[in-house]
Amino acid sequence: MKSYKSLLLNFYKAVNKPFKDVTREDIDRYLADLKPSTAEIMKSKLRAFFKWFYNCDKKTLPEVVSHLESTKNQTHPTHQTHPT
Repeated sequence: MKSYKSLLLNFYKAVNKPFKDVTREDIDRYLADLKPSTAEIMKSKLRAFFKWFYNCDKKTLPEVVSHLESTKNQTHPTHQTHPT
């Protein structure tokens, strides 16, 4: 797996603009070109990076990445049996 620095450098080169100018659309376009497993890794890395970049607290996500959800953390409905 590529290093964190390498992943961010690839992202920076792809969007071709300063991090402060990156938009949700830039991120979505970048992620759309990745394999699903790689996109999941990048969502996590981008959330962490932009939290650091915008100096957010632990519970706050910057607007630019607030729409990114990890499928790893999503709960799936379970089948429940209801008594009759």
